[in-house]
Amino acid sequence: MGNRFKITIRNIGSSPEDTLQRVTSITHEIEKGVPNFFGVQRFGENRPVTHVVGEAILKGDIKEAALTYIAKAYPEENEGIRKARQFVSDTGDFKEGVKIYPLHLQFERAMMSHPDRAS
Repeated sequence: MGNRFKITIRNIGSSPEDTLQRVTSITHEIEKGVPNFFGVQRFGENRPVTHVVGEAILKGDIKEAALTYIAKAYPEENEGIRKARQFVSDTGDFKEGVKIYPLHLQFERAMMSHPDRAS
C-alpha cells in the first residue's frame, strides 16, 4: 500500500508564510503518491546505482547522473556488461557503446543514442 514517513527540513531560507505556501502547493501535487524512480526498491540489488543517479540529479549534475547510470559497473553484473560499461566509462564513446551494450539495456542504449546527450 506504500510507505508513510515524515520529512523534517531545517534551516529554510524563506519566511514561514512562503514556506507554508510552497509546502501546501507541493503536497497537492504529490497527494496521489510519488513514483519511485531511484533505488533498490524499484530496480533491485544487482546494480545499486539509481540512488547515486538521484543524488547527482539533486545536485544539478545531469552529466554525472547520466554517466553513472550508463557506465558505472558493479561486480554482480555479467562480465560482458561490466566490460561494456567500463569501455564507455574509459572512452566516453557512446556511439560504440550502443553497438556493444546488450539489447536488454534499453535505457542505457537510449540515453547514449539521444541527440542531446553530453559527448
